[in-house]
Amino acid sequence: MKALHFFISLILFFTIFPSCSKDTESHPNMRRYETWSSLEETAFVPLHMPKKLSEISKHAFPWAGIVSHHLLADVVIDEYFFALSKKRNVDTFFILSPGHYGVNTETYSLTHGYWAVENGFVETDIDKTERLAKRLKVQLDESAFDFEHGVSTLIPYIKKYFKSAKVVAICYDWDTRFSLPMAKTLAESLDLFFGIEARKENFLLISSDFSHRGDLVATAERDNRSLRFFNAPSLETWDLAACDNRPGIYALAHLGGNNMKVNLVYHTNSFELSNEAPDDITSYFFAYFY
Repeated sequence: MKALHFFISLILFFTIFPSCSKDTESHPNMRRYETWSSLEETAFVPLHMPKKLSEISKHAFPWAGIVSHHLLADVVIDEYFFALSKKRNVDTFFILSPGHYGVNTETYSLTHGYWAVENGFVETDIDKTERLAKRLKVQLDESAFDFEHGVSTLIPYIKKYFKSAKVVAICYDWDTRFSLPMAKTLAESLDLFFGIEARKENFLLISSDFSHRGDLVATAERDNRSLRFFNAPSLETWDLAACDNRPGIYALAHLGGNNMKVNLVYHTNSFELSNEAPDDITSYFFAYFY
């Protein structure tokens, strides 16, 4: 195994391994999830900061975004949340994540649990989670998040820049269980939380990485396909996004409608950030939608 992949695997193991302890004073009977921050792990330091492609438009009010869940992209993820915090406040982040390990017992997994970070925690928005679970007709699936870095990777950045924000975490088997009806149900269940007024307090965060396990040529081909979605995001182009979170991309396209605009702020990949594994590249897109 290449050094980079060993490093990432080690970080993810300690990042997502759940704690057996309970914060009984603040969160009685609630499941606790660890993050790389709470376990005092350090994120990867890339060779350089990739070129920024654009700024958030001056008069834009971002209500949704796409962000990587690989700690390899730490500096870019940090900048992403910093820039967002300068544009708006967020009461609740709805994090849509692929279920990476096939442990989901529900088609859509939700939790009442909380995530530990250094010197604190980030709580679930219980009311919104219960309302969403009712719309999706599912029970809580707490164990689905024990190992889910698609959520836990992002939590420390939320705490850093949105100190009082809560989350509604949703993950799903994006591969074997994926179907268009499944994606439509997810999207339509989110309608209630992303109307014009509701967007002022909620933010839809699509946790996704793009081209996987390609060399430079294959990665470029897949990324060019994904760029066609970013150039004109809609229900006509969502399927062009070559990523690991197709249900999330569909939900974004559904909620955004025909007038959705985008600021694509970063496009990079694991080889550019690390100069390792040129035959096993993961690509990253970072964008705000308004």
